[in-house]
Amino acid sequence: MYYVDISITIIGIFFTLYYTIFNIVKRYRFAVNRLFSCISFTAFLIAALLLFLLIFPDSPYTTLAGRGVFCCLLIAAQLFFHLSQIFPRWEKRSPTWLIILPIIPGIAVALMTLLTNLIIAETKIADFLNYTFGKFFILYLISFGLFIVGTFSILLHKSRHMENESFRKQLFYMSQGTNLAGLIILVFMFVLPIAFDIHDYKNIGLITSGIVLIGVINYAVSDERLVDFKQFYLRTLYWITVTVSLGLPVYLLLYYRTVSIILRQTPLPIITFIIFLYLFLFFRIVRPRIERFFRREYLAFERNVNEFFEEITQYVDAETEEYWDTFLHNVIDRLESRFDISKASFYMYNATGKNYTFSYSFGGKILLPEIDPDSILIKTLSAHAHVLDRSMIFTDEQIRDDRESLISIYKDTDTQVILPFFNYEREIIGLLFLGPLKNNEPYSFVLLSVLELYRIQFELNLANSILMEEIKAAQKRAHDKLVISNIKKKIKPTTLKQVESIRLSSLYIDNSEYGGDYFDSVLLSPNKLCLFIANTSDLGVESALLGLELYTVLHMQPEKFQFPEQVLNTMNWVIATSRFSKKYAPAFTMMYSESSRELTYANAAFNPFLVFDSTREIFTELETKGVPIGVDRSFSYETKALKPLSGSIGVLYSDGLVSAFNDSGENYSLGRVKDIIRLNKDVMPSVLIRMIYKDFKDFVKETKLINDISLIIMKII
Repeated sequence: MYYVDISITIIGIFFTLYYTIFNIVKRYRFAVNRLFSCISFTAFLIAALLLFLLIFPDSPYTTLAGRGVFCCLLIAAQLFFHLSQIFPRWEKRSPTWLIILPIIPGIAVALMTLLTNLIIAETKIADFLNYTFGKFFILYLISFGLFIVGTFSILLHKSRHMENESFRKQLFYMSQGTNLAGLIILVFMFVLPIAFDIHDYKNIGLITSGIVLIGVINYAVSDERLVDFKQFYLRTLYWITVTVSLGLPVYLLLYYRTVSIILRQTPLPIITFIIFLYLFLFFRIVRPRIERFFRREYLAFERNVNEFFEEITQYVDAETEEYWDTFLHNVIDRLESRFDISKASFYMYNATGKNYTFSYSFGGKILLPEIDPDSILIKTLSAHAHVLDRSMIFTDEQIRDDRESLISIYKDTDTQVILPFFNYEREIIGLLFLGPLKNNEPYSFVLLSVLELYRIQFELNLANSILMEEIKAAQKRAHDKLVISNIKKKIKPTTLKQVESIRLSSLYIDNSEYGGDYFDSVLLSPNKLCLFIANTSDLGVESALLGLELYTVLHMQPEKFQFPEQVLNTMNWVIATSRFSKKYAPAFTMMYSESSRELTYANAAFNPFLVFDSTREIFTELETKGVPIGVDRSFSYETKALKPLSGSIGVLYSDGLVSAFNDSGENYSLGRVKDIIRLNKDVMPSVLIRMIYKDFKDFVKETKLINDISLIIMKII
């Protein structure tokens, strides 16, 4: 039992110290996280003091360490009380006087506990920790009890009266975790010692309850907008099950080898083989089944989502008179059957009346007054730019000033979620209002994530449909070339975005009238740049629409992309499920962070990225595995990274550059580009581009070229 106590205590030290450091480093800007880091550090001190008592039972500081444990317990209870007053961070806090009032008496009792014998007179260690209480221990119990009761009272009040209905449920689930921690303390610290005279598990009970409580609260303050305690508990229970299943049989086998004559005589290699075989078979065969058991609800939901997206991407002929009714029925009505959404109403922008008018609904129309483009709702959705759930109104700091007006709109219309849809000018062209779920449960974070993917798919189809109608109305008999030219002009950038410590320059020669290259850049943040290039082939309008879809994904919400594979995975999903284009595109995307000076990249079967090390004068080809965008929607792209040295030069080029030929039938080689860079490595990319362009024109002369030519050169400075 002694070693179990020490092991559990060390685990408690590790977890509490990890939570302390993590909240200080990653989340220090929020008051709830700063306060929680203090709680976690206090729990770390408790575990450290208990470990000291276990290892050094005869130390002259035993009594002081015991007082320290009780002192830290009281401080932790007080800090939990203050955390409940300001949690969640977006909710109205307790009055300042109520926060300050308990601080002084709480600190006074804590100091009395640590520095005098009035609370803890003596700490002894025989077979278990034994405390002799002082004459004012009742004062300690009263203080500790008031903080605990106060904490639960405040959380109970908030769980019943909080306006954010979605978070009320999360508070309920959070309370189940805190109640479990309380139950562990009650059983191991009071029931077993008092009712059964079993004192061996006091330390285990205290540390285990601390780990549970700290873990639950850490998740609660991680990001209050995204918490899903049901998934958190299932994931935690899964890992506990796997850990115990892996460790317990091995421990029992090793333990009984010391007490069993048969096992003691078994050769060690055989024991080792048995352990290895068990661990291997469990991890390969049993663990996946355990995982499927715990994730069965999510897997069923995932299947439902996949079937849903297959249904809404069914092709609808845009030439039919019933196109819009069929299209809206196809993409909206299935929300009811698949996700139990009780009602929905779609409003589309009317350019003639310059307002949003009702177009389609199921389950009863969500009545709204005339929606003006200058209304608070439209302004908020334009800034928010993605699914806006009712609970987000309470948690999003950017819409705090308009919170009351928005809440009123949601309440008056019995709306839970609004999905805005944008055109390519970032103007809202449609709004989908969703009512409550049929089971009256709040929208889960997983469902909201699915609705965001649905919004992107719907938005793409809607924007393309409207754009195609506008193009057909303006140029009803125009040739495909005009359509392609208009789209290419729309999506081709005039300049590339720039960030500090990197210089970019590009060359584009438009030789194709039926599609061709598309390259672009977006700023993910003030110091992070994303660069993208693709070849949409020369297949007419379909290629142009393919480029338009790539442009849409890249520009709709660039700030959501953190890694290059996210860009390619999103594009791959959209293109593979698009009803406008059944083609594919080799592509390459790269991100450069000025703060870390790190370059990350992912390749979808495009030409390799060339990097020239100016110090060693060596070219390196960088590429990753990948299939063209749109070939396989289940494919997952990979990201690789490097930190290029100052002076390094990167080169991205399309096939048109190296497939160009002169009047003698010779191809323009990549070696000519490398030679120019090698001989002029100290100049800026804009100068290199001009040199390469001159060399290229001198090579091809008057030869007519049919493929687009794209070249991007970057330099790290």
